[in-house]
Amino acid sequence: MSETSVATIIPASPEVLSLKVPDSSPLVTQAKALQIKTDEDVITAKDIRTQLKAREKFIMDDPTGPQFTINIKNAHSLHKSLVAAAKVFTDPINEAVGIIDRGLGNHELEKRRLKELADKQAKEDQEAAQKKIMDAATAKINKALASTGKIEQQIADMEEIVNGPDSSETEIELASRQIEVLRMKLDSHTEKAAQIQKTAEQAADALPVASPAAVDYTKTKGVKVKKIGEVINKTALIKAVADGKLPDVIFDINQGHINRLINMGIVFPSDAVKVTEEAKYGGRG
Repeated sequence: MSETSVATIIPASPEVLSLKVPDSSPLVTQAKALQIKTDEDVITAKDIRTQLKAREKFIMDDPTGPQFTINIKNAHSLHKSLVAAAKVFTDPINEAVGIIDRGLGNHELEKRRLKELADKQAKEDQEAAQKKIMDAATAKINKALASTGKIEQQIADMEEIVNGPDSSETEIELASRQIEVLRMKLDSHTEKAAQIQKTAEQAADALPVASPAAVDYTKTKGVKVKKIGEVINKTALIKAVADGKLPDVIFDINQGHINRLINMGIVFPSDAVKVTEEAKYGGRG
C-alpha cells in the first residue's frame, strides 16, 4: 500500500478486540508477588514468564485472538496515508503562508533598522548643532574677556551679554556663571573662584541635547520579533554555566549517550557521574 493511497482497513475498536483477550490477572498477580531468592524460585519465575509471554503472543499475533499487531499496523498505515494525502494539498498552502510570514517579519525588521539609523543620525546632528552653539557662545565669552584685563570691565562685558537682546540662552548661561567667577576673583577668593569655574565648565559640558526627532514608525500588527541565539563556542558556554553565570537548564543531558559511553569503557569523573549496575533477564537460557 503506497503512502498516498487511502487505507480501506479500519481496525476494530479496542473495546471489541478486548472481548477476545483471556484474563491474565492471576498470572500477573503471581509474578508481582514472586520473590526470587533460590534456584528453585528461578525455575518458577521462568515458567511464569514463559506463560505470560505466550499470553502476550496470543493477544498480539494469534489469528484466533484480537491480533493487535496487525490492527496497529493498519492504523499506522491509515495514519500515514491520511497524512500524506493531506500534505499534497496543505504543503503548497503552508509554503505560501510561510513566505508571507517571513516577508512580514523581514519588513518589520527593516523598519526597525531604518528607525534606529534615523534616530542615530538625528542624535548626531543635534549633538553637532549643540556643539556649534556651545563653541560660538564660548568664543564670544572668551573674546569679551580677552578685550580687557580689568575684572570690573570684564564683569560689565558679561552683564552686557546677559542683558543683550540678541544673546542666546547658552551665551546668557555661560556669561552668568562667568560673572560669579569674576566677582569671586574681585573679592580675592581665588580658590573658590576656581571651583566655580570648574563647575561652570562641567555645567557647560552637561547642557542637554535635544531628543532625536521621532521617526515615523508603526509596528506591523501581528508580527512578533524575537531574538535567536547561536552557540559559537561550546567551551565558553560550559564555563559560563560552571561559573554560575547561566542556569544549567540550557544543557540537555543525554542519558542514553552516557550509558553507551560507560559500557564502552569510558570513565567519567566520580564527582560528575555515579555509575551503578543493573541486571535484567533477556528471555534466553
